[in-house]
Amino acid sequence: MRGLRNRRTAFLTIALLVCLLLTVLQGCRQNSGDVCEIVIENLTYGQEMPDIPLVEEAASRITLPAIGCRVKIKNVSIAEQQSALRLMTVKHEAIDLVNTGRVDALPDMVSDALLLPLDDLLARYGGALFEANRALLPACRIDGQTYAVPSMPYVNNAAGFIYNADMAEEYGIALSAHPDLAELEAAAAILAAHGKYLLLPSAGLDTSRVFSSLYADVHAVSPNLFCGVTLEGNSPTQLCNPYETEAFLDYCIRIRSWAERGWIPENYLLSGGGGNQSFLRGDVFMAWSIVSPIEHALQARDYPFRIGMFATAETALSTANVQECGWGISASSEHPEKAMQLLNLMYEDEALANLLMNGIEGREYRRLSEHIIALPADWSAQELDYSRQFTFFGDYRKIDEWAPMTEADYEALADFYEAPPQLDTLFGYAFNVNRVSAQAAAVEAVLEDYLPALECGMLSDIPAAVGQLNEKLRQTGIDLIIAENQRQLDEWLRERDCK
Repeated sequence: MRGLRNRRTAFLTIALLVCLLLTVLQGCRQNSGDVCEIVIENLTYGQEMPDIPLVEEAASRITLPAIGCRVKIKNVSIAEQQSALRLMTVKHEAIDLVNTGRVDALPDMVSDALLLPLDDLLARYGGALFEANRALLPACRIDGQTYAVPSMPYVNNAAGFIYNADMAEEYGIALSAHPDLAELEAAAAILAAHGKYLLLPSAGLDTSRVFSSLYADVHAVSPNLFCGVTLEGNSPTQLCNPYETEAFLDYCIRIRSWAERGWIPENYLLSGGGGNQSFLRGDVFMAWSIVSPIEHALQARDYPFRIGMFATAETALSTANVQECGWGISASSEHPEKAMQLLNLMYEDEALANLLMNGIEGREYRRLSEHIIALPADWSAQELDYSRQFTFFGDYRKIDEWAPMTEADYEALADFYEAPPQLDTLFGYAFNVNRVSAQAAAVEAVLEDYLPALECGMLSDIPAAVGQLNEKLRQTGIDLIIAENQRQLDEWLRERDCK
């Protein structure tokens, strides 16, 4: 009996050990799954995407053997990104790789402690990223530390506009390479005769992209114009208040006149109309856009008409240009090392990049040739169950192009990739707003009160309104912000010139 009991005890002991081992192994697998699930932010217009689980699973089949992690895609509406990311950070909600600069200026994200510094992670796990972005990384440094990597290493681009090329041909509108205001107003008069608007107003965006694109003599030194700009013809290193310039006053007066003539919607702020939908429907001739061959290729698929693009001027690449579109690692990421490995893998592995950019072949697209893909027959881009609108995944040189691009167009892009970026005189300088963060918050509140009505042409006495705006800005500290920016810029220039 004793032997039987001993055997039974031994059996039970072994069974318990096996159960314990299985539990530990299961726990390890669960922990490994938790540790290795990296959440990527995908900025969208807010639509549902039923095929996301399929894309996640297909991507994970690449990432699991390569770097030991699974991929999770989190769609975030671009209209809500600024508040959503802050809320996720406060709640410690899972988010690892985030878009920087699209809505939230990179210096603001750093100031609000939303991002982790990347220098050590880049050195250890980001070889492909570092090599692709070597010339551009100085633009992503705040107070000596790197907080983002450009999501598109080839950013020889400019600020400008996308336009409806079919509409231009139909109405006989021929645009030069860099149309000036007189040329655009001539086009607006033709469009109005056909019941079309020239463009939609800025609607109070602090970045005032329509303003800074139409008035190319105003050069942004940081993503937030209120931190100071330089003016063509003045010292390239002397900052001033953009809202006190003759250009801004002229812009507001001009926008008011465009509203009165029916060239832009007169009550746009009150209409609730969506900018992209208005352009998509053909109600509006043009819309603000980054301009480059890559952007043209990316956006050509999204519209039921041919598109064109133009920049209002030839401009050198600025720090702000690079900061407008990047990748960062969230301060709430529990696994920043793995997040950097995944980000780096996106730029090494073309299959992973194509999956995240374009979805699954046979569902989101059909292949026309080696590098060219097209929508499923009789489908529009708006019907896809997975798509990207604002987020860039991976090395664009390795990503398939959408028709109407051709193989010849694909080959021609090599010239764009290989051209060294033309950098402006202040490239690499980035303002740290921390010392004047209270004034910056107060100034932003004033701009939110005044800019929407001014930039939508809703006020009749423009000089008075602009005067009131600047008085409020002075009261809330815009001069202190610009002075601090000038101080940092002067210090940066001294250090640069001493090297």
